[in-house]
Amino acid sequence: MLATASAAPHASKVLWYLTRGSGLIATVLLTASVVLGIVTTNRVSAPAWPRFLIAALHRNISLFVMVVLGFHVAVAVLDSYAPLAWVDAVLPLHSSYRPVWLGLGALAFDLLLAVIVTSVLRTRLGYRRWRAVHWAAYASWLSAIAHGLGTGSDTKTRWVLVLTAGCVLVVVAAVGWRLSVGWPAHRQLRVGAGAVAALSVIVLTGWVHAGPLRAGWAKQAGTPATLLGSNASTPSPKATAPLPAPGGALSKQFSGSLQGTISQSPVDASGLVRVTLALTATTGLPGRITVVISGQPSAGGGVTETASRVTFRPNGSRASWIGSITTLDGDQLVCALSSGANRINLSLNLSIDGPTGSVTGHMRGVPA
Repeated sequence: MLATASAAPHASKVLWYLTRGSGLIATVLLTASVVLGIVTTNRVSAPAWPRFLIAALHRNISLFVMVVLGFHVAVAVLDSYAPLAWVDAVLPLHSSYRPVWLGLGALAFDLLLAVIVTSVLRTRLGYRRWRAVHWAAYASWLSAIAHGLGTGSDTKTRWVLVLTAGCVLVVVAAVGWRLSVGWPAHRQLRVGAGAVAALSVIVLTGWVHAGPLRAGWAKQAGTPATLLGSNASTPSPKATAPLPAPGGALSKQFSGSLQGTISQSPVDASGLVRVTLALTATTGLPGRITVVISGQPSAGGGVTETASRVTFRPNGSRASWIGSITTLDGDQLVCALSSGANRINLSLNLSIDGPTGSVTGHMRGVPA
């Protein structure tokens, strides 16, 4: 975050991070629960890890997953960014925000809840009925993985992809081990289950490359049109602008996607820091944007602007616009730029990943 104008944007940002973090934690815990369930089924034990201890760990992690999921749902509903309601957490395809991918999250929650409830009532249901419902744990895990990739705002972040791929590989390895040592009298069933597992991984990998990792996924996933204007991964549907004339004039407004990096200098002798945004406009009016903000570090982790300089040079153009920031509100910037007698107002709506220093966002320029 560059700066915070009020408590409301800061609270919204906190809820956003909590939603992302709790979703990833739930994915890891659910993966651990599935793997421990496989280990328990194969009756694996050791002197230091007797079977009852593994079974208790599996049960407790499964219950903790529900706690984390409850928290994940709560902060997602409280976050004002997306129009989510409590019913969206349990009723698939009900939400107006990315209905399919959010619906997969609701399906994962419902299936896991069914598994836990039937486990509590196992003595009354009988082993066969309980076992039939317990197979839903695999479907719950797969739905959760697809939900996170399809609706998560961090899908393109490298460490999130590595974490998700690690969860998939661990479960695939556990399933492969289960098929290799279990059901000795059911060869056809083992081969069929292995083929389904392999095909699922292939389909999931192909879908990720063709869908969430592609530009414009937010719109394809079902993000409402009212949110696309502020979504970092989806360019606005405004018409693109032609290259400016040698004098720097533009005939109409333009918009497009941004990506780049952010860096911050150490505090100098006067107590100020310098934040530099090196951005590349990839659509609309491609070019390079450099934003330098000098100011005092704020308690919220941003910077209170005291001076700024903004430069925008479109690709293939001899003209550059130079100016400064006129409005800085959280991660939203409005800049007044000029090239000779020509002026534009440039709005930047950014999404900054602090740990990696990566920046994505959306820009909109209007001739002044």
